[in-house]
Amino acid sequence: MPGHRQETLRPSAPPALPNAAPAPAPAECFPVRIGHIPGRGRGFFATRDIAPGETVFRAAPLAWAVSEDWARNTCWWCFAHDSRRALPLKAAASSGPAGSAQHRVVFCSAMCAQSALKAAVAASTADVEPAPPALAPFAAADFVPGEVSDAQLAEWISNVWDVIVAHQGRAAETPDSAQRELVRVIATELFLHGATPVHGSMNNCTADSPDWTERVVSLVAAEGGVAPPFALEHLRSSEIDHVRTRLRELQPAAPQRVPLNPTAAQVEGSWWGGAFRTAASSYALLHSAWRQTARTHAIGNLTHGRFRAVYFREMANSFGIYDPPATLHSLSPEGLGTRAVYQELEQEYLGSSIYPTAVYFNHSCCPNIAKTRVGRSMWFVSAVDISKGEELFISYGNITDPVAERRARLKEHFFFGCCCTRCARESVMATPDAAEPVSEEA
Repeated sequence: MPGHRQETLRPSAPPALPNAAPAPAPAECFPVRIGHIPGRGRGFFATRDIAPGETVFRAAPLAWAVSEDWARNTCWWCFAHDSRRALPLKAAASSGPAGSAQHRVVFCSAMCAQSALKAAVAASTADVEPAPPALAPFAAADFVPGEVSDAQLAEWISNVWDVIVAHQGRAAETPDSAQRELVRVIATELFLHGATPVHGSMNNCTADSPDWTERVVSLVAAEGGVAPPFALEHLRSSEIDHVRTRLRELQPAAPQRVPLNPTAAQVEGSWWGGAFRTAASSYALLHSAWRQTARTHAIGNLTHGRFRAVYFREMANSFGIYDPPATLHSLSPEGLGTRAVYQELEQEYLGSSIYPTAVYFNHSCCPNIAKTRVGRSMWFVSAVDISKGEELFISYGNITDPVAERRARLKEHFFFGCCCTRCARESVMATPDAAEPVSEEA
């Protein structure tokens, strides 16, 4: 599949229900509410009984990027794809930040090109930093990462990034194709939305608040366009979880202390410096292109705080853009992924897109909601009968793998261990092939 993106960057191909696209539904009619789940955060729940094939939600994209492999064949705006020829309208290389989705992009029509230009003209250029977290003071000049609070670790992470930026270019890794694509997604978000601060106001909403759900559903009004910049606050930053996980992987057998205010040599040569290298190389790539573009465009400064506020919200929240979508032929009463039969279609991976309000769909290896892309938008369609009050689930990545592989991938990329009913059932089965991928004969 072109691009070879890791699972953390592309959930599985969105299947579409039979007989083309589902019928549209007014935003105010979506049968969902956001509810609090003890120990698991928040999720979407059904506000009434839902029959199979109903559109339960739509989401507009905040940012996106087309795969390098299909950059000449895929419309940057509507994602229309023609594998046989390059699309007719090309954007000038200077129309956006180099390395971004607007650098060397194509459109299928003048209407799409005009829509993209309109979105770019509306971009904010205010140079505003995200609100910093409250810091807890350290009692020493060094510490054990596993023994400090998230606020203290955040202070150290910021200190390390100060050093990385001050000595940018030393021992930098070359970003792979997956990281380059993520950089283009970030560039698109920053170019279209400027430095809109992320205050996390959605995190302060009362659980099950009607106003909370209304604010999310109201963003569906951006259908066919671009999600508003404050939609980014729906995405939780994974920076703390990511750094903690990488430190555990890199740490020697015995817990090691790290300096609160490291030097450049310590960042480059220590065991813990590896926790920052991939993100730092992506920042260096974007920062270099940003400086060139800033000579002719008022796009503000690209600080590491501004970059990280987007990078660690988007790195695990992308939806893959595929052509054609997988077609779902039949469904098990237990949901997708168990006895579902899929039409054999050769798909092309065209890129990825961020749909912030879709983050309230939690994961299950036996989901009851199917994802399907309709133009620029992602539609979420009921795959089975769903009862009022039942949680709505999609899948994060491939759900045909054995249970151990599914759980390991989710733990690595999404920082949680899956305990869905399917995983629980398969993990206790005694037969050797119990966790094998489901086949049509199953």
